[in-house]
Amino acid sequence: MVRAIIFDCYGVLVHDNYSMIKEKYLADDPTARAEFVDLNHRACKGELTGDEFLVKVSELTGVPMSEIDETFDHNYRNDELLNFIARELKPRYKIGFLSNASRDRITELFTPEQVELFDDVVLSYQVHLIKPDPEIYKLSTQRLGVQPEECVFVDDLARYVEMAETLGMRGIWYQNFEQFRDELEKILERASA
Repeated sequence: MVRAIIFDCYGVLVHDNYSMIKEKYLADDPTARAEFVDLNHRACKGELTGDEFLVKVSELTGVPMSEIDETFDHNYRNDELLNFIARELKPRYKIGFLSNASRDRITELFTPEQVELFDDVVLSYQVHLIKPDPEIYKLSTQRLGVQPEECVFVDDLARYVEMAETLGMRGIWYQNFEQFRDELEKILERASA
């Protein structure tokens, strides 16, 4: 039985600008790309503030901090998915939000009605854990009041989905809305059989 569906934010609920920054500013420098990944992990674990992260990325790329901040700020909501959650999922399931994030931007990214869709929000920088650490997934299920086996976890990164599955969750590697919807329907049919 499925009682909860937990969604990643960047790359699923909103467009991911993290990858765009790596490609736009660091495409030809593997060392700088690795340093950028490390900075992001540190920010997502709460070891750097959002502003400290921006300063360090600006220094790493040689791009003004205002331009880096503006690039990060251009996240576009996946309204098709959010409307589906509101219409089809929220009435029947608990909805979780689990994201590696360096700051809380939920009220900037989503409308008040969309924020209300989430029964619980776990942001990595607040709990000092990042995916794929098993403890962050366990925290999300505990706060939702469900067992891992009662959850579907949705993320755009396969390794994060694989960890969720290792813990007993059903996983969907998000690539686009239609693929997600088809896979979710199959999971829900099997779970109710």
